[in-house]
Amino acid sequence: MTDTNHSILIIDDHLPVRKTIAAILRNYNFNLLFGENGPEGLEIAQQIRPDLILLDVMMPQMSGYEVLETLRADPRTKEIPVIMITALDDKESRLKGIESGADEYLSKPIDRSELIARIQTIIRLNRYRSLINERERFERLIEISPDGIVVVSQEGNILLANQTMVHQLGQASVENLLNTQFLENISPEHKKHCFACFQEVMSFEGGSKTLEAIFLRVDGSEFPAEINAGKFTWDNQPAVQIIVRDITDRKKAELALQKAHDELIFSYEATLKGWVRALDLRDNETEGHTQRVTKTVMMLAMAMGIKEDGLANIRRGALLHDIGKIGVPDGILHKPGPLSDDEWDIMRQHPVHARNMLAPIPFLQSSIEIPYGHHERWNGAGYPQGLKEDKIPIAARIFAVVDVWDALVSDRPYRKAWPESKVLKYLQDNAGIQFDPEVVKQFISLYQQGKVKND
Repeated sequence: MTDTNHSILIIDDHLPVRKTIAAILRNYNFNLLFGENGPEGLEIAQQIRPDLILLDVMMPQMSGYEVLETLRADPRTKEIPVIMITALDDKESRLKGIESGADEYLSKPIDRSELIARIQTIIRLNRYRSLINERERFERLIEISPDGIVVVSQEGNILLANQTMVHQLGQASVENLLNTQFLENISPEHKKHCFACFQEVMSFEGGSKTLEAIFLRVDGSEFPAEINAGKFTWDNQPAVQIIVRDITDRKKAELALQKAHDELIFSYEATLKGWVRALDLRDNETEGHTQRVTKTVMMLAMAMGIKEDGLANIRRGALLHDIGKIGVPDGILHKPGPLSDDEWDIMRQHPVHARNMLAPIPFLQSSIEIPYGHHERWNGAGYPQGLKEDKIPIAARIFAVVDVWDALVSDRPYRKAWPESKVLKYLQDNAGIQFDPEVVKQFISLYQQGKVKND
């Protein structure tokens, strides 16, 4: 006998009988419990709920029949198998025991072989009954689930399906699904991935996987679904339990949200373009400067390894780099001659104006680095914060090089454009002073490749 860890409660008022039964069962790895009378046995049964009770009939205080009736009346103990043991050998006593709810009946003196055989039979039947009950509960839960549920064999055949799955696929009945290939219900573009996932689930004990796929209905229509697949045992064979949740409404909500997001981004971008046009109109001498530097800054940022999200913020920051000049009086902004010290103090406030304008706008908070920091210098002599070297945001360091390049190669009312060779030398001479040396190096490399255009 290989059963282990089964608990057996022996209720008998005679110590020699309890010892005899214990000796018979000693080598079978049972967990033996003992009750010296009916009330004590009932208390143990209610607390422990053993797998089997061996119950004497003739006991003081409570007879075995009374104990059995009490056990059967209590929801906690009514399902526990009971073998009644008695010296009474008449037909009437046996019938009374069966009527009271006994599962087996043994006579004293106890026959060792018979006792072992009866216990083995009871435990096997009890295990089988538990499995049946467990399976019935499992199938009931499957049946009432709002999600489609199928059990699929190692070969991919459907062994069990609930009505929700039938409804999702537009089938007429469960029978139409049984023994068919589950993957045949999945669209061709997702079938290979699903097969690989199911194979992975089957490869590991306790394996599970969550994925999304498009399912095909009988009428040819489709629906998106979330699949949760987990390995388990069905009829003593490895199988996969698959839960299919129709996510049509979720996908519609996601599309609506994405559309709203795209429309919002479009509105923001249109607003940015309007601001840039307004700046160009206010500062005619730099017309076209913003568009040129933005294009070159984006190219240089990509060459410097800036990722996609960062590039979007750099683009917006470049477009808005001079937005703070809105706060600079026209008399200073358009002054034909040199600015006085006081006027320079006012002019140098335009990065601060930019930060104050953009910071309250969540969409643009990550784009402030260029408008606020493009006048910082590598050696710390810049403004408005006096940041130095790597303390200056990389976006601002990239923009600073391109901004100066474009300004110097362009004609201005107060000077003619410099030759490109002279501007390149200026950038190199000021690398490590005004500019990040690595950014200057990368910019010159792009220029030598013919990628920097002065148009």
